[in-house]
Amino acid sequence: MKDLLHLIRKKWLLFIFIPLLFAGIGAYISYQIITPTYEARVDLLVNNTVENEDNQLTAMDIETNLQLIETYQFIIKSDYILDKVRHDNADSLTNEALKKKMRIETNNNSQIISLYVQDNSLQQSVTLANAIATTIRDEVKTLMNIENIKILTYAADEKHLNPIAPKPFLFIFLSFSFGLLIVTLYIFLTTYFQMRISSKEDIEKFLQLPVFGMVSKIKYRSKNEANQQANPLSMQPRFMQTAPEIVEAFRIIRTNIQFQSTVSQLKSIVVTSPAKNEGKTTIVQNLATLMAIDHKKTVMIDADFRNKPVNQSTASRGLSTYLTNQHSIEEIISDTSVRNLKMIYSGPTPPMSTELLSSTEMNILLDELKKTFDFIIIDSPPLLLADAAILATKTDGCLLVARSDKTKLKHMHTAVEQLKQVNASILGVVLNHTKSRKNEIREYNNGNRWKKYDQSLQAKTHP
Repeated sequence: MKDLLHLIRKKWLLFIFIPLLFAGIGAYISYQIITPTYEARVDLLVNNTVENEDNQLTAMDIETNLQLIETYQFIIKSDYILDKVRHDNADSLTNEALKKKMRIETNNNSQIISLYVQDNSLQQSVTLANAIATTIRDEVKTLMNIENIKILTYAADEKHLNPIAPKPFLFIFLSFSFGLLIVTLYIFLTTYFQMRISSKEDIEKFLQLPVFGMVSKIKYRSKNEANQQANPLSMQPRFMQTAPEIVEAFRIIRTNIQFQSTVSQLKSIVVTSPAKNEGKTTIVQNLATLMAIDHKKTVMIDADFRNKPVNQSTASRGLSTYLTNQHSIEEIISDTSVRNLKMIYSGPTPPMSTELLSSTEMNILLDELKKTFDFIIIDSPPLLLADAAILATKTDGCLLVARSDKTKLKHMHTAVEQLKQVNASILGVVLNHTKSRKNEIREYNNGNRWKKYDQSLQAKTHP
């Protein structure tokens, strides 16, 4: 029930808009498209067949009249009667078409015959009903030489002004219900087959993994800044945002990692994701920057060779040139604009990246870096490729990045299974692009105090 309510709250606009749309369509169809059908009614009384001296009906008369009712029903729908009715009132109709418009109701214990005639024209239905009634009355007298049919009530326009079909209220209600059914089936089927992670509860319930942090969507100050951050080739260690909710989110992630490092020997961390465009590079850059601001010697490694064309990189030397024995460790470590933060670029893209990352040289590099740095944070390709799983086996822990309302649960399950198969240590999950808590954090933190912290933070990121 909790999951159901969460789903309804998440898609409440669809639950309102789609049924109302269907109800509107139903109203339009019932009032504007469907031609209304009217039904006129005439009641016939089968009376005494033979008048006696007292002018009273005997039991035998009543029994005879009841038996004649069945005969009259047949006569009413006979071609003989219908031909006469059509000739005078509806020459364009066939006898079969006229029969379909007629309906006769009787009761076994009653001498009343109720004749109903339906038509798209109110006037035509009334005319036909009255014509049939008078014709059967007159013809029975002629054919059977008895006068025992009386017309109790004639059809009239004012009696049948309301059409019997369509019924707008019922049509609108059924349309609304159908729209509600459609949107319910759509949401449940799409959720079942393409369920996306949207909350901390989803991760804990379906993956049984701890959530290291939740980062709201980052809004860049300029298009140039956004392009630089989005381009993995220009991976620069910079703290792009100083909005309170962003900084606090990364501080929580940093705190969780540092706590984990006191429990176990956690120094090297690979950051990956189930698929591309889920924000792992942004997580790596900002997390490494905050680590450095906290006086931790940190090095970032761009190990994502796959996202760059062959032989194209941001530097002529880097991870690939070290792994191919072209440069030493000291030669591939680059300075950044942040104190305590170093960078190892990917270097020229090698043709066989998987084999290089699984080589002994990669183990040696990580062991040497651990002697100098407090934390090694590696940006790897997504787990769609084998590179990430290989790096996960060589590091102390793996951090998974999922994008809220984008990362599919089945992809996340596949990623976790890949890491478990290689016995990788999964630290937890960072949920990216979540809803912002800006107002709550700003009110508690005090706007003026934050401005002062912002200035000091900017100073720390520049040596």
